[in-house]
Amino acid sequence: NYMQIQGYFLPENPYMVIVQHTEAIILFDIATCKQKQFLVDYSGQANYDIAGFSYSQARQELVYGLVVDPYGDRQYQLMLKNLKNGDEAQLAEGINPNWSPDGNQTAFVGLDGLYVISFTDHTHEIIRLTDEPLFDPWSTGPPWVGSPKPTWSPDGLWLVYHHRISERSSTGEHAFII
Repeated sequence: NYMQIQGYFLPENPYMVIVQHTEAIILFDIATCKQKQFLVDYSGQANYDIAGFSYSQARQELVYGLVVDPYGDRQYQLMLKNLKNGDEAQLAEGINPNWSPDGNQTAFVGLDGLYVISFTDHTHEIIRLTDEPLFDPWSTGPPWVGSPKPTWSPDGLWLVYHHRISERSSTGEHAFII
């Protein structure tokens, strides 16, 4: 079972975490050991899997990867959800997003490389950083489970990601910084 956890700080309750299972992203209160709310829920729909998420406290927005029809003709959707008003929109094709520390950019893994979306006012610009596929979107099983998740440096100037070149490759696995 694919799972991701992200903690965040709220002055009124510093013990909140967001947990992702394959079909839902849930807000938990660790102090009371109780589930507070479902932020995203595809558990009643068999053809959807979540592939990574990132929460921006500054923006009050959640960005996540959604794999539609994971066992057939797959589509990889990068979704943005505004947690203040519930609005949701597809940003691009991709998975495993990560907000920059200032909340002005999100990095993600696209079908053909690593991307960054820069947000300004009410628009966004998509920039491709690498042109190398980081996972095989059509392999059997859930290929997104082993795909890299880009991580920002604390100052937001660098991205680090892990990439497995090939299981048979003599070069093995590499960590890249761009």
